[in-house]
Amino acid sequence: MLETTNKKNLFLLLFFFSPIFYNYFFNLLPRETRFISLTNTDFINIFISFLLFLYLFFVGKQIQIAFGLNSISFSIAIYVFSFFIIDNHLLFLAKEVSFKTLFLFINLLWFIFLITNKKVEKKAFLLFVLLSLLTREFVVENLISTYELQTTYFTVPDEDKVWLPVTTKIFESNYHFALLNFPGHSGYGLLISHISSLFTLICTSVKSFVFFPFIKNVFYFLTMLFIYEYKSSTFSKAILSIVLLVVTLNSHWFRYLLFNSLMLESAVSYYFAVLFYSSEESNNKKEKNLSIFLLGVLFFSKQFIALIAIFYIVYLFLIRRITVFTLGLGISGVFISFINYIFLNIDITWSNYFDNYGSAIELERTINYSNFFNVINQFLIDRPLSVFLFVLTILFFVNLNKNFMKFKNASLIFLFNTVLVFVLYIFIWTNVQIDSSYRYIINCFHLLLPIYLVTIDNFLSHKTKSKN
Repeated sequence: MLETTNKKNLFLLLFFFSPIFYNYFFNLLPRETRFISLTNTDFINIFISFLLFLYLFFVGKQIQIAFGLNSISFSIAIYVFSFFIIDNHLLFLAKEVSFKTLFLFINLLWFIFLITNKKVEKKAFLLFVLLSLLTREFVVENLISTYELQTTYFTVPDEDKVWLPVTTKIFESNYHFALLNFPGHSGYGLLISHISSLFTLICTSVKSFVFFPFIKNVFYFLTMLFIYEYKSSTFSKAILSIVLLVVTLNSHWFRYLLFNSLMLESAVSYYFAVLFYSSEESNNKKEKNLSIFLLGVLFFSKQFIALIAIFYIVYLFLIRRITVFTLGLGISGVFISFINYIFLNIDITWSNYFDNYGSAIELERTINYSNFFNVINQFLIDRPLSVFLFVLTILFFVNLNKNFMKFKNASLIFLFNTVLVFVLYIFIWTNVQIDSSYRYIINCFHLLLPIYLVTIDNFLSHKTKSKN
C-alpha cells in the first residue's frame, strides 16, 4: 500500500485529521486529572471487557470454523442472538424458565454442537472452556468483590428510569416477566436489554443485576475487530483505528453513547453493520439467508434500526436480490410478535411506540422548521465527531462514482436514517427536547466504518490528473 500511496494525498489526510489530534494532545490530555494506576476502576473495567471480548472472539472463531463462515464478527452475532431468538421465538416454552437456566441450557447446546463438530479442535476448545470458567470464578469475581466497578451515575434519565429496571427483570427473572411488567413502555423491543443481561451472566455469577461498565466497553474491542476483518488495506485499518480512538477520547458524549451507555447504542449500530455487510457481500447462500434472518431480529432492538432493517429486507426482495423464503426469514420476527400477542397477551412490538407517535401528531399539529437547524447545531456541538464525518465526506466525494457504486445501499440507509431524524423533529416531536437527535443520527455509525476504510484507500491511491 505504501508503495502506491499518493504522498500528497497522505499529507492532506494527516492535515484533515490534525484538529482532532491537536485538541486531544494539547488541550484535553494536559488537563487530565484521572489517577493512572492498575487499581483504577476504569482500567479494571476495560481489562474485564477485554476478557469478555476474548471469550466472544474464541466462541465466534469456533462457530466460524464449524459453519465455514466469512467473519468472526458475524459468528459472534450468531452466538449472541441465539439466546434472544430461543427466548423470544419460543416464548410459549421459555416463559416458565429463568433467564439463568436458559443461559446454561443454550450454552450447553453450543458446547455439544461444537465439541462434536469435526472441524473444531477438541483439545483447544475444552481448554478454552476450562480457562473461561476459572477466569470467571477466580479473576473477575475477585475483582468485582474487591473494587466498586458498577455504574452509580447515569447521564441519560432513560437509563435508570427505563432500561435499568427492565434489564434487571430479565436478569433476575426472565424475558417473559420483563415484557409483562414494563409499564409505560410495553411493546418496546428488549433485544439490547437481553444482551446486557447475557454479557453480565457470561462474566459474573451475581444473583441481582448490577450494571458493570465492562458489558458496554466490550463494544470498543468488537468495533476494532469489525474494522480489522473488513477487506481493505492494513494501512487504512491502522489509520482509521487510531483516528477513531482519538475521536473517542476527544468526545465525552460520543464515548458515552457508543461505549458507556446502558442504552447500548453501540450494540445496535455494531450488530446492524455486521449483519448488513454480511448480507451485502456474502456469496454463500446459507450465510446470506442467516444474515437476513438475524437482521430481522433487529426488529426487537431500537425503533429506528427496527424500521430500517425491515424496510431494507423488503427492499432486497422487491429488487429480486432475495427469494420469498429469505424474505419470510427476515420478517419472521414481526410474525412472531403477532403470535406472542395472540397467544401470550404480549403487546405487539413497537405498537405502544407508534401509538405515542399518533398522540404526538394529534397534540402537536404545528410544524417546526427551526428544528432543522436545531438538530444540526446539536450535532455540531460534538466537534471531534463532526470533523471525523466531514473528512469522510471529503474523501467520499473525491472518488464519488467509485465509492457510491460500492456502498450505494449503505450510503442510502445512513441518509434515510438521518432524514428520519429531521422529519421526526420537524413534523412530529416539534416541542420535544432536541438532545436525543444526536444519538438517533449515530444509530448507523458502524455502517460508515467500511466506507471510511475504502475511501481512505481510494483517496491515497488517487492520482491527480496533470495539466498538459
